[in-house]
Amino acid sequence: MLLCLALAGCQALPLPLLQAQPSPTSAGPTLPAASATPIQWVESSPDQTPSPQTPGVLRVWLPPQFDPSAQTPAAEMLRIRLELFASLHPETRVEVRLKAEAGPGGLLAALSAASVAAPLALPDVVALPGPLLEAAALKGVIYPLEGLLPDLNPADWYPYAYHLGYVQDSYYGIPFAADLLVLVYDPTVLPSPPQDWPALLASGQALAFPAADPQALFTLFHYRSLGGTFLDADGRPALDAAALVQVLSAYQQANAGEVLPFWVSQYENDAQVWQALSSGEVHQAVVWASNYLAQAPQAAIPLAAARIPSLGGQPYSLATGWAWALASPDPTRQALASELIQFLSESDFLSAWDAAAGYLPPTPGAMQAWQPNLPVTASPTPESQTPTPAPNPAETATPTPPPPPSFQELVNGLSAVAELLPRDDILAVIGPALRQASLDVLKQQAQPEAAASAAIATLGGAPAP
Repeated sequence: MLLCLALAGCQALPLPLLQAQPSPTSAGPTLPAASATPIQWVESSPDQTPSPQTPGVLRVWLPPQFDPSAQTPAAEMLRIRLELFASLHPETRVEVRLKAEAGPGGLLAALSAASVAAPLALPDVVALPGPLLEAAALKGVIYPLEGLLPDLNPADWYPYAYHLGYVQDSYYGIPFAADLLVLVYDPTVLPSPPQDWPALLASGQALAFPAADPQALFTLFHYRSLGGTFLDADGRPALDAAALVQVLSAYQQANAGEVLPFWVSQYENDAQVWQALSSGEVHQAVVWASNYLAQAPQAAIPLAAARIPSLGGQPYSLATGWAWALASPDPTRQALASELIQFLSESDFLSAWDAAAGYLPPTPGAMQAWQPNLPVTASPTPESQTPTPAPNPAETATPTPPPPPSFQELVNGLSAVAELLPRDDILAVIGPALRQASLDVLKQQAQPEAAASAAIATLGGAPAP
């Protein structure tokens, strides 16, 4: 009966929030006596000495944005899911520790340090962003899932998510959340978003993006949409001169038309770009979809999303994501940890959890049931902005543009063509070079050819022709 109640509780989300620090006396689902405290949240700090692994304890490391002790619907869903898993394994208690994504006490640094100094203190399951998953696999601090879980079926995953789970053809992670670059705009100023680069230029509206971001993702987006490569034949970071000159020439043209004005160089991150958009300083901007999902419901003005007009002319986006991975070297612990990973990766749960957390599902199946928390005004149609007059038979008929897709339809289409971000070590080299070249052109300090040559030279390549 208790198990049935727990299962029913999981299916009846959302539920009243549980206590952030569960205890035998805290309110919440009744669990078997052997699992009276099924989940324990442990506060971690970079200089804290972790306790060793103990029988009956399954340790999970998470970045702060997935904290199950937070008072949010997404945290509640994850808490209930972990409690349900513990109730199905009465001999097991789940211990959750939070680790920053980067820095001295971050996920990769902590995994690396523990694997050398205290292997018994390693977690069993860890949530890693894509770039860290690859780095952790190459360092040998996480372990392949082959033989423990079914291999990923390419037909069940978006292409970028499928590749996220593999490192050098070995299966290391199951993606559970994702993000994409999108265009966000004010439909009261732009009733229809620009569909291509000429339409963007014709809009006459400044486009904000993090031009000073060292990763230069907006420039990388256009460079890759043109087929530009970032590795040479020997696998070293390199840039294609022809593609980069084409991107910078387009920037020069947009700069002359005030679509990419010099002052976008003041923006270093999504938060600054979003502030400019929400305050009305600009009416279109490039941000991560997660930023749109988090901020649009509270925005003072209606905002809609669309795909970014690419220089390549085809729908395209850059993606990132997070995946579950195994970090314990003990085969006996890996079996139960793999079971937890699979339990947290079921499609119905991912649909609800990703929607509540403000991220995108990594599979088409989960996307079908994904219902983000967005106001109706965030995806307006042209008809909702201006009343359409009755047609005059004497006048030449003008085709009515189709309404823009819903946000779910938008990200579903982009997810099918999106590409994973390059590894962090590659971005750390090519990003600053692309950033400087873009800023030099936008500030009118260099011609596209000269800026491209300087960028390529910093990587040790031949100058642009």
